[in-house]
Amino acid sequence: MLKLPTLMRFLEIKIKMITFIKTQRGARKLIFQEYSYNKVKDGPDGKTYWRCDEIPLKYGGTATTDRNNSVFLGQPHNHAPSPTKIAVKRVNSTIKENAVTSPNTPRDLVNSSLEGISDGVKIHLPELKKLQKTVSRKRKNVGAICLVPHSLVEIDIPPRLRRTKTATQENFILSDSGTEDANHIIIFGCTTDVNRLIQCDTWVVDGTFKSAPNLWYQLWVIHGVFFNKTVPFIFAFLPSKSEVIYERALTTVLAKIDAIRPAAELS
Repeated sequence: MLKLPTLMRFLEIKIKMITFIKTQRGARKLIFQEYSYNKVKDGPDGKTYWRCDEIPLKYGGTATTDRNNSVFLGQPHNHAPSPTKIAVKRVNSTIKENAVTSPNTPRDLVNSSLEGISDGVKIHLPELKKLQKTVSRKRKNVGAICLVPHSLVEIDIPPRLRRTKTATQENFILSDSGTEDANHIIIFGCTTDVNRLIQCDTWVVDGTFKSAPNLWYQLWVIHGVFFNKTVPFIFAFLPSKSEVIYERALTTVLAKIDAIRPAAELS
């Protein structure tokens, strides 16, 4: 009988060695010891039979798994393992799975999926733009495209998207007027940037219409002259360019500054 520490190490190794990925058609594929297997059939007692997926070598290695995902090797392989090819399959499968579950943009999703991947594997992957198109296509196929809001009142930013990706993970939403506001305004800015803006003697405010998301009219930006450089600190999505909207946005920013630094003096 295996002692507990030995058993735990065995299970850890086993989990690392066994991986299931999905093919383009959604079928499961077994990855074990740097070999890739296609499912042949289901058997009795929770068993599943697998065969090496090297198409020209259809009489190659076989394997059987049970309901506990233990692997029993059958006929030996007639070719060497392909670590790079297996790594490529894993990356492609991860990107497709994350396309359905992750709210990130295709570009951010692909970049995060490639973190820690060696250059030797990356050169065998499709170009970045093609991987991004794969994400968009996968989302469209499963209906994830329906998650895109069609009006300002539908936009509700979940908590997991409200924090920066910095080490401090600050709240990046300075103000959100909410889904009940027909003139929905969202102002972005973390505490660190607000404190830096307070230190600036000169503020510069401008807006751009081309960079604004489809449902908003304008991207409004507050810059500060920080150590002789003009730096953007506060960003806001505005529904129009009316004086009332500008006044609302600026009043909100000043109120937030007062809440963060009550004693701050603004010239």
